[in-house]
Amino acid sequence: MRALLLLSALQGTLVLAQTQYASPATPTVPIVGASSPWLTTTARPSPSATFGTINAHSSSSPTSFEDAKIAHAALGAIAFLFIFPLGGIIIKVYPHRHIAWIHAAIQAFGFAMYIACLGLGLWMGSQLHTLHRYHAVVGYIVLAMLVVQPLLKLHWFHASIPRVAAFMPLHVWLGRISLMLGIVDGGLGFRLSSTLGGPHWNEGWKIAYGIVGGVVWCVYAAVCIVWVELKKVPRAAPPSPGAPPEEVVALAQQDQDVGDKSERPKTAETVVTVTASAVDSDVESARTLPVTPRRPSRAVVV
Repeated sequence: MRALLLLSALQGTLVLAQTQYASPATPTVPIVGASSPWLTTTARPSPSATFGTINAHSSSSPTSFEDAKIAHAALGAIAFLFIFPLGGIIIKVYPHRHIAWIHAAIQAFGFAMYIACLGLGLWMGSQLHTLHRYHAVVGYIVLAMLVVQPLLKLHWFHASIPRVAAFMPLHVWLGRISLMLGIVDGGLGFRLSSTLGGPHWNEGWKIAYGIVGGVVWCVYAAVCIVWVELKKVPRAAPPSPGAPPEEVVALAQQDQDVGDKSERPKTAETVVTVTASAVDSDVESARTLPVTPRRPSRAVVV
């Protein structure tokens, strides 16, 4: 009888132990509740998220991680949807003697915002173990391009640095490519966030970012690439009806200055001085067109 009671007690103990350890605790992401209207709460990580699960014993609090996520997105969006495009457009359309300094100040402010955005992204990526994902890799590439940008224009501010003509178009197109990659990387960030556990961005914010990013890039391309490049093409003014030919006018002016047609020189060369502002109003290109003196042909003035 005592043996039966002992076996019953042992069986109950084993059942209780199996009940306690049958379902171990599942680690969750730091954001356990989304108080922000920008995020949508999910109860637990998605089964498809096989990576990026934060340790349950992480020192980061839910509120700090949520704030960092929102600040990371806001800083990146402001930098690439407003600051950098503004600096690229203003140098093309605003003729000011200090436009180089204005352009540099705007782009430096945008670069500082991107550094803050990148710092928050690195902190969150270290918590989520996603520093090797596509969103982070594109961010590293954009950072390298933005670091090289000011080095290509140091001759603007220091006369002792030689000016290399090849750096001028390189600076322009490197800035355009980095702007495009930055806008695209923002969309990749929204996509990466949707694959992780925890609160996700509302679909409205994703759609709004895509629309604004597309509009900003179209406006930037229209102003800086199409309109400014077409404006560089020299267009000769059409002659007024009944106006004498240019060669006849030049010879008549020479005859008036010399005073005697018999002493008129056989060759007359006109020295033409072309400044950079007369050829090209774009402060970044600083190119001049070679102009050769033109010899007016002899003609009889009636």
